Amino acid sequence: MKLILPLVCLLFFASCKRDPCKDPSVPGCNQNEEEELITTIELLFTDPSDSTFQLTAVFTDPDGPGGNSPESDTIVLDTNHIYYVSLSVRNESDSSNIINLTPEILAEGDEHFICFIPPIASFLISSTDSDGTYPIGLNSKWESIGAVSSTVRVMIKHQPAGLKNGTCVPGETDAEVDFPILVE
Repeated sequence: MKLILPLVCLLFFASCKRDPCKDPSVPGCNQNEEEELITTIELLFTDPSDSTFQLTAVFTDPDGPGGNSPESDTIVLDTNHIYYVSLSVRNESDSSNIINLTPEILAEGDEHFICFIPPIASFLISSTDSDGTYPIGLNSKWESIGAVSSTVRVMIKHQPAGLKNGTCVPGETDAEVDFPILVE
């Protein structure tokens, strides 16, 4: 009996051990955030020299990973030109309940970074928005330098609890898509 009582107490206290990640104030823990399904990434291009120009390129995978193949528009741009791009992110898996995730990414800008990996030496892409310290990437400037037929990779990174350092390396990838691009 003397051995059973300490064992029962040990099991009781071990089972009631406080999970530090149940407290969202603990660095690196935020259990209140559920991972969102990203089915749509939209790029809206504008031309600062032509107020009538707008180009929209959309990546969509309505049923999420697996299932049907995703679809992606080809980005067609002029060479030696500057474009401003706004990125929006949505969950369109339920057509009766489309969820715009862009405001959440903006509100949690210090935990998100959108990486653009352009064709080598053909493009310069720089974020024009910031969380106050590092870029976010919902708004960017694209400079086409030469003709190219390739892809631009867009990665939405989640970099919580001080991981964000202005690079694409740390954190988890929430979405990664390739947009075909043609610059003439």
